[in-house]
Amino acid sequence: MIIGDSHGNHLYPGLVDQTSEGIFSGGTCPPLLDVFLYVEKNQGDHPCASTDFVRKNLGILDQTPSIHTVIISAYWRPVLDGIILNKAEQERWGKTTLRSNITNEADLGRPDLVLEGLTRTISALHSRGKRIIFVRDTPELVNDVRAYCLDRPALLSGTSSPDCTIPLETYKGYRLKENELVMQLMSRFNDLVVVDPMDVFCDDVLCYVMKDNAPYLRDQHHLSVAGSGLIGQKLAPIIHKIGD
Repeated sequence: MIIGDSHGNHLYPGLVDQTSEGIFSGGTCPPLLDVFLYVEKNQGDHPCASTDFVRKNLGILDQTPSIHTVIISAYWRPVLDGIILNKAEQERWGKTTLRSNITNEADLGRPDLVLEGLTRTISALHSRGKRIIFVRDTPELVNDVRAYCLDRPALLSGTSSPDCTIPLETYKGYRLKENELVMQLMSRFNDLVVVDPMDVFCDDVLCYVMKDNAPYLRDQHHLSVAGSGLIGQKLAPIIHKIGD
């Protein structure tokens, strides 16, 4: 089972292609138990407004004991820093905030809310006897992959890349808060399996968002089928190993 937001869902095609085990992907919102995402504009239209996806997925697990492994994945950078880079999403939703249903968490900062919400999610999964894989986030671009790699005016202006790469240091810079989150989670859960896609997409200098005319992203930050397939190849043997 995959839980998380759209960065959980974009793992689905690659996993289905790589394993004979049944894969279920559920959720559209950050997998933070008792912590909820609010947007500045059009809150009623936002998919996180009316459904508690974490508790819904826990209910599915209770009804389906054959599910032995849960993958947690999300678009961690904006979950942690609240910054939306996509212009269309900025216009539709505005700024985002996180709010906890736990009274003594009212004054916590955003990274601490993420940590506590994830801690509760992982603890709830542990209590159900599930093995957990935490997937770190994939590269993101400053604009859509088609503009970044193929748009001639953007290439001429220097806002895109003719070889469809981003510097490794840029990718690392997006992950500073995520690094701290992962370290804190690993200190709380010593059996947490963490999978990092950095070595899938990056070498020692660059990260690649397209190779052999196959884009690894389908927009600014979601994996294409080809990109999902690369992560699926990395995840499938791990799932089989911890499932034995």
